[in-house]
Amino acid sequence: MKRKMIYLLIAIVAISAYPLYNYFSADDAGTEVIEKISEVKVKTDDLRITQLADGNLAIPNFEIIADYEGVVSQLNYKPGDYVEEGAVIAVLAATDQVSLTQDWQQDETKFNSDLLDIEKNIADQKISIEKYGNDLLEGENLLDLMNDYPEMYSINEKKNQETLVLEIKSDLDFAKKQLNAYYNEYSSLKDAYANAQEDYEMSKGASIIATQEGTILSMNYELGSEVRSSNTFATIGDKSKAYVIAEVSELDMGLIEVGQRAILNFEIDYGREYSGIVEYISPVGKVDNNGIVTYEISINVEDELNKVLDGLSTLVEFVIKEKKDVLVIPNSAVKIIDSKQQVEIKTETGSEVREIMTGFTDGVSAEVLTGLSEGDIILIRTTSR
Repeated sequence: MKRKMIYLLIAIVAISAYPLYNYFSADDAGTEVIEKISEVKVKTDDLRITQLADGNLAIPNFEIIADYEGVVSQLNYKPGDYVEEGAVIAVLAATDQVSLTQDWQQDETKFNSDLLDIEKNIADQKISIEKYGNDLLEGENLLDLMNDYPEMYSINEKKNQETLVLEIKSDLDFAKKQLNAYYNEYSSLKDAYANAQEDYEMSKGASIIATQEGTILSMNYELGSEVRSSNTFATIGDKSKAYVIAEVSELDMGLIEVGQRAILNFEIDYGREYSGIVEYISPVGKVDNNGIVTYEISINVEDELNKVLDGLSTLVEFVIKEKKDVLVIPNSAVKIIDSKQQVEIKTETGSEVREIMTGFTDGVSAEVLTGLSEGDIILIRTTSR
């Protein structure tokens, strides 16, 4: 009886297990292997091996200083605008025009009075010079007469006349020097008058001028703001001298050197590559809280920037090795059979296997040295279930 029970249990288990076995067996049998064929055209492209680093765009800048005080009455530009050298960025109106006008009227009266005094001195000095000239001519004529007729004059008379002529010459020379001094004083005062007048005129509507071309990075004042003299009115960036600052780990520093080419991808224009050159490598490392050492590297931007955004995030690719304008195919297209490199080529009637030779590779694509031409179509076969 016991043996019958055992046989019965075995039969039940066998019957129960059969559907499971049938399900899994049917699943394996029904799984089909799918082959996918991709077509890739042989093309000319660049291959390079690079070392990546993060960086930020830096724009050299200079400040526009306000030379006058006043209230901003006109604002012609805003941050992000490009300005030419000499452009009027803003116009300032005087904060107290009445007081400035009164001060100028007093200064103008004083200038005119001083100029009249110097003009009188010049006129008087010219009269003195003319008198000294006449006296000198008369004295020299008398001295010539004494020399021609010595018997008519005593020795003392002749000596006295010689002394008198020398004194007149000295007075004449001094008068001429004094006249030149008056002329110089007059010229200096006229210049001071003109400068003061210009300052007064500009105070009625002083202009803030761009002393250099570039892009306005910041503006410290707005319409109606009161501006103090010698304060920074705006900051202008020079995009032609833009550079990128990148931080590179000490482990990668052996791959980078001054003069090395770099590829720059800016966050705002990602996908467009800008060319750069390593300009400077800091000899001093920075150590963070985790003990990781990095070095600061400066890369000059060689291409013209579309936009000027100081501090813009940048992906830097330091070019370790590079080949330009070479035939390129995917590494996955190449099969090694009997130590020979082969690819499958699409033909008019189907396909054929062709032996090739590859050169430099960046790990994803390979340079084709022989066996293929630009425009050839390669077939890449992959399978999946």
